[in-house]
Amino acid sequence: MNRHLLPDEFDLLVDEEIGFGVPELQAHARDCGQCRAELDSARAVMAQIEQLPHVAPSPLFAEKVMLRVNVFEPWHVAAANSARALVPRHRPVRIALGVAALTSCFTLTTMALWIASRFDSAMLLAGMVYDSAASAALGMLTAIVGPRTVAALATGSPAMVLTLASVMAVAGVVSIIAIRRASRLLSAQSRP
Repeated sequence: MNRHLLPDEFDLLVDEEIGFGVPELQAHARDCGQCRAELDSARAVMAQIEQLPHVAPSPLFAEKVMLRVNVFEPWHVAAANSARALVPRHRPVRIALGVAALTSCFTLTTMALWIASRFDSAMLLAGMVYDSAASAALGMLTAIVGPRTVAALATGSPAMVLTLASVMAVAGVVSIIAIRRASRLLSAQSRP
């Protein structure tokens, strides 16, 4: 052999492997002083390593590490896993849910076709729904801010509209901040 041994060839000799080409490596290590010294050094290191105590990690070590690892999951895999989690495992329940879904689709399709064929009736129905929703919203607004404020809003006073818009904006910002703080608190409590 015209060259010195490579690191993986030293590993074969240290591990005392038996196989094709190993006798040539052993012969070279006997004949080459530099390779023999390096092989003896590697065997000494392995002997010292074997004398070290064998320590096993704690049982929850892998879980603690994996909690800190950000695993990338494509959106389509996450969506498929979420959908798969919603599907029941028992066949009769799956069949019942399938029948319910088909019935719902059939009902919605029938309603859409009826609305398309009777557009004037659909508009009448939509108007009735809008009127009842508007009156319910006006009732809730009256209960919240009072009848005098609603009357002032009905007159269209710019100052009153601006005041109400400002109050609503402040309430929205405060509620968003409260929700974010609550979610941070919950996520901090759920961490180990």
